[in-house]
Amino acid sequence: MQKALGLGLCSLFIFLISCSTEINDPGINNSFSVLGYWVALEVDYSGSSTVTTAGQSDEFQLNGQLLSTDLNVAFMQTPNQFVSNGQITIELTTSGNGHTSTEVVPDLEIFQTRGTWSRNDNIISVSSSDTLKEYTIEELRPNRLVLVHNGTKSVTDQETNATTQINTETRIVFGK
Repeated sequence: MQKALGLGLCSLFIFLISCSTEINDPGINNSFSVLGYWVALEVDYSGSSTVTTAGQSDEFQLNGQLLSTDLNVAFMQTPNQFVSNGQITIELTTSGNGHTSTEVVPDLEIFQTRGTWSRNDNIISVSSSDTLKEYTIEELRPNRLVLVHNGTKSVTDQETNATTQINTETRIVFGK
Protein backbone atom coordinates (compact mmCIF):
# COMPACT_ATOMS: atom_id res chain seq x y z
CA MET A 1 0.00 0.00 0.00
CA GLN A 2 2.82 2.43 0.90
CA LYS A 3 4.63 1.53 -2.33
CA ALA A 4 1.49 2.23 -4.34
CA LEU A 5 0.97 5.55 -2.53
CA GLY A 6 4.63 6.51 -3.06
CA LEU A 7 4.45 5.54 -6.74
CA GLY A 8 1.24 7.55 -7.12
CA LEU A 9 2.74 10.65 -5.49
CA CYS A 10 5.88 10.30 -7.62
CA SER A 11 3.76 10.06 -10.77
CA LEU A 12 1.73 13.11 -9.73
CA PHE A 13 4.94 15.09 -9.11
CA ILE A 14 6.35 14.14 -12.53
CA PHE A 15 3.04 15.08 -14.18
CA LEU A 16 2.94 18.48 -12.47
CA ILE A 17 6.52 19.47 -13.32
CA SER A 18 6.21 18.28 -16.91
CA CYS A 19 3.15 20.42 -17.64
CA SER A 20 3.45 23.08 -20.29
CA THR A 21 4.47 26.58 -19.25
CA GLU A 22 1.24 27.82 -20.83
CA ILE A 23 -0.39 27.41 -17.42
CA ASN A 24 1.72 30.32 -16.19
CA ASP A 25 1.29 32.30 -19.40
CA PRO A 26 -0.47 35.61 -18.64
CA GLY A 27 -2.92 35.21 -21.50
CA ILE A 28 -1.42 34.77 -24.95
CA ASN A 29 -4.02 32.62 -26.59
CA ASN A 30 -3.48 32.08 -30.30
CA SER A 31 -7.16 31.39 -30.83
CA PHE A 32 -7.79 35.12 -30.31
CA SER A 33 -7.09 37.70 -32.97
CA VAL A 34 -5.59 41.18 -32.83
CA LEU A 35 -8.00 42.26 -35.58
CA GLY A 36 -10.40 45.01 -34.66
CA TYR A 37 -10.61 48.36 -32.94
CA TRP A 38 -8.56 48.79 -29.76
CA VAL A 39 -8.53 51.71 -27.29
CA ALA A 40 -5.49 52.42 -25.08
CA LEU A 41 -6.44 52.14 -21.41
CA GLU A 42 -3.07 52.20 -19.65
CA VAL A 43 0.49 53.12 -20.56
CA ASP A 44 3.67 52.40 -18.59
CA TYR A 45 6.80 54.16 -19.82
CA SER A 46 10.26 53.62 -18.33
CA GLY A 47 13.88 53.53 -19.35
CA SER A 48 17.32 55.00 -19.03
CA SER A 49 19.40 57.65 -20.72
CA THR A 50 23.19 57.77 -20.82
CA VAL A 51 24.84 61.07 -21.73
CA THR A 52 28.51 60.89 -22.72
CA THR A 53 30.58 64.06 -23.02
CA ALA A 54 34.39 64.15 -23.32
CA GLY A 55 34.64 60.52 -22.24
CA GLN A 56 32.54 60.99 -19.08
CA SER A 57 29.15 59.28 -18.84
CA ASP A 58 26.15 60.12 -16.66
CA GLU A 59 23.15 57.80 -16.43
CA PHE A 60 19.59 58.94 -15.81
CA GLN A 61 16.45 56.94 -15.06
CA LEU A 62 13.23 57.72 -16.94
CA ASN A 63 9.78 57.13 -15.50
CA GLY A 64 6.61 58.23 -17.28
CA GLN A 65 3.21 58.45 -15.61
CA LEU A 66 0.14 58.53 -17.84
CA LEU A 67 -1.74 61.83 -17.70
CA SER A 68 -4.20 61.27 -20.54
CA THR A 69 -4.86 59.11 -23.56
CA ASP A 70 -7.34 58.98 -26.40
CA LEU A 71 -5.17 56.68 -28.54
CA ASN A 72 -6.95 54.02 -30.56
CA VAL A 73 -5.70 51.54 -33.14
CA ALA A 74 -7.62 49.51 -35.71
CA PHE A 75 -5.94 46.37 -37.10
CA MET A 76 -7.53 45.36 -40.41
CA GLN A 77 -7.07 42.33 -42.63
CA THR A 78 -6.80 41.91 -46.42
CA PRO A 79 -4.51 43.73 -46.72
CA ASN A 80 -3.00 43.87 -43.24
CA GLN A 81 -3.26 47.58 -42.55
CA PHE A 82 -3.58 49.58 -39.36
CA VAL A 83 -4.89 53.05 -38.61
CA SER A 84 -4.04 54.88 -35.41
CA ASN A 85 -5.60 58.04 -34.02
CA GLY A 86 -5.27 60.06 -30.83
CA GLN A 87 -2.39 60.70 -28.51
CA ILE A 88 -0.81 59.84 -25.18
CA THR A 89 0.42 62.47 -22.73
CA ILE A 90 2.79 61.49 -19.93
CA GLU A 91 4.56 63.22 -17.10
CA LEU A 92 8.21 62.22 -17.51
CA THR A 93 10.47 62.21 -14.46
CA THR A 94 14.21 62.09 -15.16
CA SER A 95 16.48 61.39 -12.21
CA GLY A 96 20.21 60.86 -11.82
CA ASN A 97 23.47 62.54 -10.96
CA GLY A 98 21.80 64.07 -7.88
CA HIS A 99 19.07 65.82 -9.88
CA THR A 100 15.43 65.15 -10.65
CA SER A 101 13.33 66.95 -13.25
CA THR A 102 9.76 66.53 -14.39
CA GLU A 103 8.18 67.59 -17.65
CA VAL A 104 4.93 66.96 -19.49
CA VAL A 105 5.43 65.12 -22.79
CA PRO A 106 2.37 65.56 -25.02
CA ASP A 107 1.76 63.34 -28.02
CA LEU A 108 4.16 60.53 -27.08
CA GLU A 109 4.55 58.57 -30.31
CA ILE A 110 3.49 54.98 -29.78
CA PHE A 111 2.10 54.11 -33.21
CA GLN A 112 2.45 55.77 -36.56
CA THR A 113 -0.88 57.02 -37.93
CA ARG A 114 -1.20 54.37 -40.63
CA GLY A 115 0.68 51.60 -42.32
CA THR A 116 0.90 47.84 -42.58
CA TRP A 117 1.27 45.21 -39.89
CA SER A 118 2.21 41.55 -39.61
CA ARG A 119 2.26 39.00 -36.81
CA ASN A 120 4.85 36.29 -36.23
CA ASP A 121 4.15 34.29 -33.06
CA ASN A 122 4.00 36.88 -30.26
CA ILE A 123 5.58 39.73 -32.27
CA ILE A 124 3.54 42.37 -34.10
CA SER A 125 5.52 44.43 -36.60
CA VAL A 126 4.07 47.72 -37.81
CA SER A 127 5.59 49.74 -40.62
CA SER A 128 4.86 53.13 -42.05
CA SER A 129 7.04 54.93 -44.59
CA ASP A 130 10.59 54.01 -43.60
CA THR A 131 9.79 53.24 -39.96
CA LEU A 132 9.45 49.71 -38.56
CA LYS A 133 8.49 49.04 -34.93
CA GLU A 134 8.08 45.70 -33.21
CA TYR A 135 5.77 45.04 -30.28
CA THR A 136 5.76 41.93 -28.13
CA ILE A 137 2.31 40.57 -27.29
CA GLU A 138 2.35 40.16 -23.52
CA GLU A 139 -1.34 39.34 -23.26
CA LEU A 140 -4.08 38.59 -25.78
CA ARG A 141 -7.68 37.93 -24.80
CA PRO A 142 -10.95 38.68 -26.58
CA ASN A 143 -11.23 42.19 -25.07
CA ARG A 144 -7.67 42.85 -23.89
CA LEU A 145 -4.37 43.29 -25.74
CA VAL A 146 -1.12 44.17 -23.98
CA LEU A 147 1.81 45.21 -26.18
CA VAL A 148 5.37 46.00 -25.10
CA HIS A 149 7.78 48.02 -27.23
CA ASN A 150 11.49 48.30 -26.43
CA GLY A 151 13.14 51.23 -28.15
CA THR A 152 16.68 52.50 -28.51
CA LYS A 153 17.66 55.89 -29.83
CA SER A 154 21.04 57.59 -30.11
CA VAL A 155 21.34 61.38 -30.46
CA THR A 156 24.55 63.36 -31.01
CA ASP A 157 24.80 67.08 -30.27
CA GLN A 158 27.47 68.48 -32.60
CA GLU A 159 27.91 71.72 -30.62
CA THR A 160 28.72 70.06 -27.29
CA ASN A 161 30.05 66.82 -28.79
CA ALA A 162 27.71 64.91 -26.46
CA THR A 163 26.06 61.61 -27.30
CA THR A 164 22.85 60.50 -25.63
CA GLN A 165 21.77 56.84 -25.70
CA ILE A 166 18.12 56.36 -24.72
CA ASN A 167 16.62 52.93 -23.96
CA THR A 168 12.90 52.75 -23.23
CA GLU A 169 10.17 50.23 -22.59
CA THR A 170 6.56 51.17 -23.32
CA ARG A 171 3.78 48.84 -22.16
CA ILE A 172 0.32 49.61 -23.58
CA VAL A 173 -2.88 47.99 -22.35
CA PHE A 174 -5.67 48.08 -24.95
CA GLY A 175 -9.32 47.19 -24.54
CA LYS A 176 -12.18 46.72 -26.99
